Amino acid sequence: MITSLHLIDFKNFAKATLRMGPFTVVVGANASGKSNLRDAFRILHGIGRGYNLADAVGGKYGAGGQVEWNQVRGAFGEIIRFERPAFGLHVAMRVSAGSTSRPNATRNARYSIQVGGDERKPRTFRTTSEELDLTGWEPIYTSDPPYPDPTTGKVQLAFKESTGRKVSAYVASDGTLRFLAMLAALLGANPARLYFFEEIDNGIHPSRLRLLTDLIERCTATNGVQVVATTHSPDLLSMIGDETFRNTSVVCRRPDTDTAVVQPVASLPNADELRQSQGLGRLHASGWMEDAIFFTEGMENEAPRWT
Repeated sequence: MITSLHLIDFKNFAKATLRMGPFTVVVGANASGKSNLRDAFRILHGIGRGYNLADAVGGKYGAGGQVEWNQVRGAFGEIIRFERPAFGLHVAMRVSAGSTSRPNATRNARYSIQVGGDERKPRTFRTTSEELDLTGWEPIYTSDPPYPDPTTGKVQLAFKESTGRKVSAYVASDGTLRFLAMLAALLGANPARLYFFEEIDNGIHPSRLRLLTDLIERCTATNGVQVVATTHSPDLLSMIGDETFRNTSVVCRRPDTDTAVVQPVASLPNADELRQSQGLGRLHASGWMEDAIFFTEGMENEAPRWT
C-alpha cells in the first residue's frame, strides 16, 4: 500500500506531500491542483506499466495511430513547475514480505524519480535519477522495461435489467456508466491494487454515492485495494467514516502565489470537534478548510519522510 506521495516542482506544487491510507479523499476548489495529483499518479502508473518516460508523459500510440496511453495534461513548461530544471515524484509504500512463519509481514519500500529537460532535444524530458529500494537492502534499479503489447479489438457492453430487457451501453447515461464502471473495478475477479477516481461524485445520485462510499470503505478495509478519490461533494464528506476522515486532505492555492499546498483535514484546528458538531460537508461547502490553512502558521509542507 502506498503511504505517501511527495511532489517537488511538479506543476503547481513546489513541495507537497499527500498522506495516504486505504481510502484517501482529496478536496479543494477548482484549479487548486487536485487533477495535478492525478497526473502524478498517471506518470507513475505509466512507468509501472513499462512505458519509457517520453511515452508515460507524452502518450503512446499503437497500430494505425490508436491511442494506447493518453498524454499527461500540459506543455513542457507547465509540467515542470515554472520552468524549474526538474520535477520529482517520490512514493513511500508498504509491500508484502511474508514467509511461512510470518505470512502477513510487510517491509517499507520507496520509489523515486527525478525528471528534467533533455539538453540534446529541446522541450523534451529525460530521467535524471531513478531509484527503487527496500529498507535495509541495496537499491534495486530497472531501466527500459519492454512495452506491453497493444490492446486490440473492442468490448461490446450491454446491461440486462431485472425484467430481462437488454440495454446497450451506448444509450446509458454518463453517470450510470461511471457508477457501474467503479463497481466493476472494485468487485471484479482481479481488482487493481490502486484506483484513482477523479470527481467520484460526478453524475451520481446521493443514494448511490452513499452505496459507493460504503462499498469502497469495505473493499479497502478487507480486500487490499487502495482508492484515492477527488470530490466537490459535501454529501460524500458527510458519509465517510472515521478512518477515511483521517485520510482526507485539502488542496488549495495561496491567494498571493501560484503555489498549491496539501494538508490533512484532521490536522486543521479543532477539525474533529467541528466535524462532530457541524458536519464535514458543511465545513467544506463554507470554505472553512481553505480559510483554516490560510490563517494557520507553518503552512510549508515538510520534507518527505518515508513512512
